[in-house]
Amino acid sequence: MMTAAPYHANRADAVVMGLTSQRQAPMRFGDCDLMDWQAAGLLVPSKTKGQFSTIERAAIEKQLGTLSQPDLQRLQITARNILSL
Repeated sequence: MMTAAPYHANRADAVVMGLTSQRQAPMRFGDCDLMDWQAAGLLVPSKTKGQFSTIERAAIEKQLGTLSQPDLQRLQITARNILSL
């Protein structure tokens, strides 16, 4: 399993992927539906957008929840595909 802990321990920025509730929009390469969105603590059905960004960790106000193991595994596969790993 990939972990970002070593990266985040040495950086003021966090690597993030955006979320959208626009699941009816066409899926684009790198998008990933979150099947267990309620268990993750999200308010509405959501998918990740296949784009990485960095933001200052200080700008993160709170954590909404945690992805289920199946959603996390699908997202890890998606991230590897985006990065051609």
